[in-house]
Amino acid sequence: MSLEPRYRLETVPAQSLIRMTFFGFWDDATATAFSDDLDVAIERLKRGGIKPGDYLYLCDFSGSAIQSSVMVERFQRLAAGAGTQARRVATIVASILQKMQTQRMAASYDHYRFFLVSEAAEAEAWLLGPEPTRLE
Repeated sequence: MSLEPRYRLETVPAQSLIRMTFFGFWDDATATAFSDDLDVAIERLKRGGIKPGDYLYLCDFSGSAIQSSVMVERFQRLAAGAGTQARRVATIVASILQKMQTQRMAASYDHYRFFLVSEAAEAEAWLLGPEPTRLE
């Protein structure tokens, strides 16, 4: 197993935000460590008074490899858990193939949006921007 980090998590309570950056090709141990560290980051937001359903996730997969089907299934389970606690999830990818893979991970969630790495500024603006108003 490589000693190089495969992810980075940064919690920004003032923005209700967790920034997630992913690198390389993952194995089961990496996915387990990430899940545990994400739980810690979520707890940090909760201790700051931020409620589940109000979290914002910025997920940057642009430095990550295309993952195995086993890892895609692990990410799907994460999306079904931690992902449902988010108000919005902006996902940044490096290619159309990576976009297709990450869309499969979160296919049934309408609070996810996907952006190419060239649109990273737009991703953050959407994530941190005002809630859309509904016409009634």
